Amino acid sequence: MDIGLLKSQCIDDATGLIFTDICGRYFLTGADLLVKPCLSIPREFNGISVTVIGGDAFRNCKELKSVIIPEGIKSIGYGAFRDCVNLESVAIPRGCTSIGYGAFDGCVNLKRINIPDSVLSVEQYTFRNCRSLEEISIGNGAKAIGRYAFDNCKALKRVSCGKHVSSIGYEAFSRCNALKEISFSKNLAGIRSYAFFYCGELEKIIFGGTVGEWNAVRKYLDWNAYSGRYTVLCTDGSLNK
Repeated sequence: MDIGLLKSQCIDDATGLIFTDICGRYFLTGADLLVKPCLSIPREFNGISVTVIGGDAFRNCKELKSVIIPEGIKSIGYGAFRDCVNLESVAIPRGCTSIGYGAFDGCVNLKRINIPDSVLSVEQYTFRNCRSLEEISIGNGAKAIGRYAFDNCKALKRVSCGKHVSSIGYEAFSRCNALKEISFSKNLAGIRSYAFFYCGELEKIIFGGTVGEWNAVRKYLDWNAYSGRYTVLCTDGSLNK
């Protein structure tokens, strides 16, 4: 079946949003003209549910300052908000399962975001270069944090990883110069090379297992290169770098 024949595109005159009907579902695929810098994405358009924010949908929308994403959105595409340099806040709804790679890359004014339990992973480059991001809470659904996911988030101070995060990707938190504290559950199994490269202010790694279980976590070459003199706090004791 030719998918191209099943597409139709419409522009919402009230918001300037571009919707594409694909097989009876609306994908939000772009913005012709953003009328308001504070955007609330509608749950439906023309009586049809909006379920996906497409790849690059809002890329480089410099007017955009805040976004409310409704429940019903299941996926945020690759680069959806990349280089939205004035975006300060975004609410990711419960039920969203996927945030594509580079979705918020370069959102230099984004300060805080929570990742709900429904999200299954934090993809590569998702929050890279979010230089104003101060805190991040990763829900219990995510199993992995991808490579470069938070690279160069220079203001990031605290990270809380959900109980199912088992893998930290290559340079996932590299150059997070202000990072002081990060917490993991005992399900953490591996930390890739340079994951905390140049995290010079790192003070505490809170680990939800024993010292023995921390020592059993596979740590790849130079995973903590040029990081601070942190202490690993375990359930039965602590370790110093």
